[in-house]
Formats: sequence, structure tokens, C-alpha cells
Amino acid sequence: EEVETIIQLLKKHGHYEDTLLILTTDHEYIWGSSGHPIALMMRVPGFPKGRIISERTWMLDVAPTIFNLLGIAIPDW
Repeated sequence: EEVETIIQLLKKHGHYEDTLLILTTDHEYIWGSSGHPIALMMRVPGFPKGRIISERTWMLDVAPTIFNLLGIAIPDW
């Protein structure tokens, strides 16, 4: 319900089409030790809807993915 409120506000103010939305849970067990998948949903402007990625990923992958989508250089630490 709250997500829908946010989406409606973005649409009302003309920002929905250029906003990267990321929804995930807050109960990840470190290093995936639980063996349970963690929900992660993204709405990326310009990407097709309904793509499912079934490969195993880590929450550590999220920040570099966001940087890449926004065209931000990833620091070489």
C-alpha cells in the first residue's frame, strides 16, 4: 500500500518515468548463510518489464549495479 502511494506521488509530480525504484527486504542473513533467497525488485527506466534474474547474487552487487545504471564510475579501491 505504501509503495503504491510513493508510485502515485512520483507519477503526479512527473518523476515516475525517470526514477530508479528499488525494493528489497531488510532481513538478509550475512553472506546468504540462511540459504533463503532475498527479494529484490527494481524498476529501471528504459528497461523492459518482467525480467527475472535467477542467478545467485549478493546484496553487495546492488551498489555497483546502481552506479552502472546511473553512469557513475565505480571507484577502483
